[in-house]
Amino acid sequence: MRSLCRTLVPSLLLLALAADPASALDRYRLTVKSANDYIQEGDDYAQQYRFGLSAEAYKIAIKKDPANPVAWAKHREAMEKGKAVGDLIRRAQRHLKAGEFEDASRLLQQAVKLNPRDDSVWSLYESALRRNPNVVVILDEREAWEAFKKGKAFLEGNRLEEAKLYFSRVNQTTQDSSLAYYAEKYLEKTEALMKRSFPNEQVHIE
Repeated sequence: MRSLCRTLVPSLLLLALAADPASALDRYRLTVKSANDYIQEGDDYAQQYRFGLSAEAYKIAIKKDPANPVAWAKHREAMEKGKAVGDLIRRAQRHLKAGEFEDASRLLQQAVKLNPRDDSVWSLYESALRRNPNVVVILDEREAWEAFKKGKAFLEGNRLEEAKLYFSRVNQTTQDSSLAYYAEKYLEKTEALMKRSFPNEQVHIE
Protein backbone atom coordinates (compact mmCIF):
# COMPACT_ATOMS: atom_id res chain seq x y z
CA MET A 1 0.00 0.00 0.00
CA ARG A 2 2.80 2.42 0.90
CA SER A 3 4.61 1.75 -2.36
CA LEU A 4 1.37 2.38 -4.25
CA CYS A 5 0.95 5.73 -2.46
CA ARG A 6 4.52 6.70 -3.24
CA THR A 7 3.78 6.01 -6.90
CA LEU A 8 0.40 7.75 -7.00
CA VAL A 9 1.28 10.99 -5.19
CA PRO A 10 3.94 12.20 -7.66
CA SER A 11 1.75 11.16 -10.59
CA LEU A 12 -1.25 13.04 -9.25
CA LEU A 13 0.95 16.04 -8.53
CA LEU A 14 2.19 16.10 -12.13
CA LEU A 15 -1.38 15.99 -13.44
CA ALA A 16 -2.41 18.82 -11.12
CA LEU A 17 0.59 20.91 -12.04
CA ALA A 18 -0.24 20.58 -15.71
CA ALA A 19 -3.69 22.07 -15.02
CA ASP A 20 -2.68 24.86 -12.63
CA PRO A 21 1.05 24.84 -11.73
CA ALA A 22 1.09 27.56 -9.05
CA SER A 23 -1.97 26.57 -7.03
CA ALA A 24 -1.30 22.83 -7.35
CA LEU A 25 2.24 23.24 -6.07
CA ASP A 26 0.99 25.33 -3.14
CA ARG A 27 -1.56 22.66 -2.24
CA TYR A 28 1.04 19.91 -2.49
CA ARG A 29 3.50 21.81 -0.29
CA LEU A 30 0.80 22.36 2.32
CA THR A 31 0.10 18.61 2.56
CA VAL A 32 3.62 17.22 2.94
CA LYS A 33 5.11 19.49 5.66
CA SER A 34 3.82 20.88 8.93
CA ALA A 35 3.66 24.50 10.06
CA ASN A 36 6.61 23.87 12.36
CA ASP A 37 8.60 22.49 9.43
CA TYR A 38 8.07 25.75 7.56
CA ILE A 39 8.90 27.83 10.63
CA GLN A 40 12.20 25.95 10.87
CA GLU A 41 12.76 26.51 7.15
CA GLY A 42 12.10 30.22 7.67
CA ASP A 43 14.53 30.28 10.58
CA ASP A 44 17.21 28.67 8.41
CA TYR A 45 16.73 31.30 5.71
CA ALA A 46 16.71 34.09 8.29
CA GLN A 47 20.07 32.90 9.64
CA GLN A 48 21.37 33.24 6.08
CA TYR A 49 19.92 36.78 5.88
CA ARG A 50 17.59 35.69 3.07
CA PHE A 51 14.62 37.61 4.40
CA GLY A 52 12.40 37.25 1.34
CA LEU A 53 12.64 33.47 1.42
CA SER A 54 12.23 33.34 5.20
CA ALA A 55 9.09 35.50 4.98
CA GLU A 56 7.68 33.17 2.30
CA ALA A 57 8.33 30.11 4.49
CA TYR A 58 6.61 31.74 7.48
CA LYS A 59 3.70 32.70 5.21
CA ILE A 60 3.22 29.05 4.27
CA ALA A 61 3.35 28.13 7.98
CA ILE A 62 0.57 30.65 8.58
CA LYS A 63 -1.52 29.08 5.81
CA LYS A 64 -1.14 25.71 7.49
CA ASP A 65 -1.81 27.05 10.98
CA PRO A 66 -3.46 30.50 10.93
CA ALA A 67 -3.57 30.65 14.73
CA ASN A 68 0.17 30.09 15.17
CA PRO A 69 1.54 33.22 16.92
CA VAL A 70 5.18 32.26 16.29
CA ALA A 71 4.67 32.09 12.53
CA TRP A 72 2.91 35.46 12.51
CA ALA A 73 5.60 37.14 14.64
CA LYS A 74 8.49 35.74 12.61
CA HIS A 75 6.79 36.61 9.32
CA ARG A 76 6.36 40.20 10.48
CA GLU A 77 10.00 40.38 11.62
CA ALA A 78 11.31 39.00 8.30
CA MET A 79 9.16 41.43 6.33
CA GLU A 80 10.36 44.34 8.47
CA LYS A 81 14.02 43.43 8.02
CA GLY A 82 13.64 43.04 4.27
CA LYS A 83 11.80 46.37 4.08
CA ALA A 84 14.45 48.04 6.26
CA VAL A 85 17.23 46.98 3.87
CA GLY A 86 15.24 48.21 0.88
CA ASP A 87 14.49 51.55 2.53
CA LEU A 88 18.15 52.07 3.44
CA ILE A 89 19.22 51.36 -0.13
CA ARG A 90 16.66 53.76 -1.62
CA ARG A 91 17.66 56.54 0.77
CA ALA A 92 21.35 55.90 0.09
CA GLN A 93 20.79 56.06 -3.66
CA ARG A 94 19.19 59.48 -3.29
CA HIS A 95 22.25 60.68 -1.35
CA LEU A 96 24.57 59.21 -3.99
CA LYS A 97 22.76 61.11 -6.75
CA ALA A 98 23.15 64.32 -4.73
CA GLY A 99 26.88 63.65 -4.20
CA GLU A 100 26.39 63.17 -0.46
CA PHE A 101 28.76 60.23 -0.15
CA GLU A 102 29.17 60.21 3.63
CA ASP A 103 25.41 60.00 4.21
CA ALA A 104 25.11 57.30 1.53
CA SER A 105 27.99 55.30 3.04
CA ARG A 106 26.49 55.52 6.52
CA LEU A 107 23.12 54.20 5.33
CA LEU A 108 24.67 51.44 3.23
CA GLN A 109 26.85 50.31 6.11
CA GLN A 110 23.63 49.80 8.08
CA ALA A 111 22.22 47.82 5.15
CA VAL A 112 25.35 45.66 5.03
CA LYS A 113 25.05 44.89 8.74
CA LEU A 114 21.41 43.86 8.24
CA ASN A 115 22.27 41.72 5.23
CA PRO A 116 26.02 41.05 4.83
CA ARG A 117 25.44 38.28 2.29
CA ASP A 118 23.72 40.36 -0.37
CA ASP A 119 26.27 41.06 -3.11
CA SER A 120 24.18 43.88 -4.58
CA VAL A 121 24.19 45.71 -1.24
CA TRP A 122 27.94 45.20 -0.94
CA SER A 123 28.58 46.49 -4.46
CA LEU A 124 26.60 49.65 -3.80
CA TYR A 125 28.30 50.17 -0.43
CA GLU A 126 31.77 49.71 -1.89
CA SER A 127 30.92 52.09 -4.73
CA ALA A 128 29.89 54.75 -2.21
CA LEU A 129 33.08 54.21 -0.22
CA ARG A 130 35.27 54.55 -3.28
CA ARG A 131 33.61 57.85 -4.11
CA ASN A 132 33.86 59.16 -0.54
CA PRO A 133 37.19 60.96 -0.08
CA ASN A 134 36.82 61.07 3.71
CA VAL A 135 36.74 57.31 4.31
CA VAL A 136 39.89 56.04 5.99
CA VAL A 137 38.92 52.89 7.90
CA ILE A 138 35.84 50.73 7.42
CA LEU A 139 34.60 47.67 9.23
CA ASP A 140 34.33 44.94 6.63
CA GLU A 141 31.90 42.22 7.69
CA ARG A 142 32.67 40.36 4.47
CA GLU A 143 36.10 39.52 5.89
CA ALA A 144 34.44 37.91 8.89
CA TRP A 145 32.06 35.87 6.70
CA GLU A 146 34.94 34.70 4.51
CA ALA A 147 36.89 33.63 7.61
CA PHE A 148 33.82 31.74 8.88
CA LYS A 149 33.38 29.90 5.55
CA LYS A 150 37.08 28.99 5.43
CA GLY A 151 36.92 27.72 9.00
CA LYS A 152 33.98 25.45 8.14
CA ALA A 153 35.76 24.16 5.03
CA PHE A 154 38.90 23.34 7.02
CA LEU A 155 36.81 21.67 9.72
CA GLU A 156 35.05 19.50 7.15
CA GLY A 157 38.47 18.56 5.75
CA ASN A 158 39.66 17.68 9.29
CA ARG A 159 42.31 20.41 9.13
CA LEU A 160 41.67 21.42 12.70
CA GLU A 161 44.51 23.87 13.30
CA GLU A 162 43.51 25.96 10.28
CA ALA A 163 39.83 25.75 11.27
CA LYS A 164 40.63 27.05 14.76
CA LEU A 165 42.65 29.89 13.31
CA TYR A 166 39.80 31.10 11.09
CA PHE A 167 37.03 30.68 13.66
CA SER A 168 39.13 32.72 16.09
CA ARG A 169 39.62 35.37 13.42
CA VAL A 170 35.84 35.79 12.99
CA ASN A 171 35.40 37.08 16.53
CA GLN A 172 38.25 39.53 15.98
CA THR A 173 36.59 41.11 12.93
CA THR A 174 32.80 40.91 13.33
CA GLN A 175 30.19 42.99 15.11
CA ASP A 176 27.45 40.61 14.01
CA SER A 177 26.28 38.86 17.19
CA SER A 178 24.75 35.92 15.29
CA LEU A 179 27.91 35.27 13.31
CA ALA A 180 30.03 35.61 16.47
CA TYR A 181 27.79 33.07 18.23
CA TYR A 182 28.09 30.48 15.46
CA ALA A 183 31.84 31.01 15.13
CA GLU A 184 32.23 30.46 18.88
CA LYS A 185 30.22 27.22 18.72
CA TYR A 186 32.30 25.93 15.80
CA LEU A 187 35.46 26.95 17.63
CA GLU A 188 34.37 24.92 20.67
CA LYS A 189 33.65 21.93 18.42
CA THR A 190 37.05 22.28 16.73
CA GLU A 191 38.90 22.49 20.04
CA ALA A 192 37.05 19.41 21.33
CA LEU A 193 38.11 17.47 18.24
CA MET A 194 41.69 18.67 18.68
CA LYS A 195 41.75 17.40 22.27
CA ARG A 196 40.52 14.02 21.05
CA SER A 197 43.14 13.91 18.31
CA PHE A 198 45.99 15.21 20.48
CA PRO A 199 45.05 14.23 24.06
CA ASN A 200 48.53 14.76 25.51
CA GLU A 201 49.48 17.88 23.56
CA GLN A 202 48.75 21.56 24.01
CA VAL A 203 48.12 23.08 20.59
CA HIS A 204 48.42 26.85 20.22
CA ILE A 205 47.61 28.82 17.09
CA GLU A 206 49.06 32.31 16.78
